[in-house]
Amino acid sequence: MSARTNLIRDLDRALSGFNVRGSNAASEPVSGPTVLVWQDGLRRDDQFGLNSVVVELKVWVLSAFDSPERADEDLDNALEEVLGALQEITWVSWTEAKRAVLADANAPGYMLTVTAVARVGV
Repeated sequence: MSARTNLIRDLDRALSGFNVRGSNAASEPVSGPTVLVWQDGLRRDDQFGLNSVVVELKVWVLSAFDSPERADEDLDNALEEVLGALQEITWVSWTEAKRAVLADANAPGYMLTVTAVARVGV
């Protein structure tokens, strides 16, 4: 399994009531707390050796509400739950969460940058 697939699985297990999907686009309407996960890039880091790469993942936390007041409350709660879940997933590290609107879905949310070290070629 890839780091992306593993993160989707772990978040799905940890986030009851959330729709967790592996995509960089909202192919379905956002109808409740939604998390999208995709691999954004890979880089080699000599400290991890030749058989490992640093995987950068993007995690979107989305709200179904387009009203700013309702979306803010919904996102505050959803982000807190997602950050709590990420803290418990010890093989990943998140570095930042930025407020934005996912254009494909016109849904307000937070985009998180998450990294993991993965083994390759073994």
